[in-house]
Order: sequence, then structure tokens, then C-alpha cells
Amino acid sequence: MSFENYRFEIPEGTDPARCRGCGAEIWWVKTKNDKNVPCNEDGSSHFSSCPQADKFRGKGAPTGPSGGMDRVKRLETMVEHLNERVNALEGKTPKVAMPKQERMAMEGDDALPF
Repeated sequence: MSFENYRFEIPEGTDPARCRGCGAEIWWVKTKNDKNVPCNEDGSSHFSSCPQADKFRGKGAPTGPSGGMDRVKRLETMVEHLNERVNALEGKTPKVAMPKQERMAMEGDDALPF
């Protein structure tokens, strides 16, 4: 849904905030669907006037050349190996060690601390 021509009512007493993209003063307003929308003082969506708006659109969506699927695949592999280790500790299956090559490929920002 586009809010470019829509005006939100900013509830009385709502404190202003600063846009992390352009530094403008904004007010956060809840939609009927309980979503937060950054608004300008006149109630217009700040997305329509912010020069950095594209930086924040679809913020929760995966990004990157593979749409975030590389990270998802690495995390799924890590969970699979952790489940195998837990099962081995519980005596359900033989212990399976994660191959060194896979461990090395997963090291970095996503690596778990063990």
C-alpha cells in the first residue's frame, strides 16, 4: 500500500524522533494494521519525502545477490549439525562431526560462539 498522498493523524503528545536516513524530524504513527509509519509534521508519510527512503523499504526482506538464501542455507546446515550432536549426546545416533571445510565456510559474522 502506498501512503504518498495519505495523511496520518499524529496523536497529541507524540514525541518527535529523527530519521536515521536524512536526520529530519519525524513522528511514528501506528496504522490500522498495527504497523509503524514514519510521518512528517503535516501527517504525510516520510517515505514520500526522505531522500534515503529506499534504504528502509522492505527492511525485513533478505538482501544480497542471492536474496539472503546463502545465509539461510548456512544457518540451516548449522542447525542440522547441532541437532545431530544433540542426538548423539542423548544416545540416539552416532556422533557426527561437522567437516572442517564446512566449519571454515561458516566462520565470520554468522558463526556461533562454540
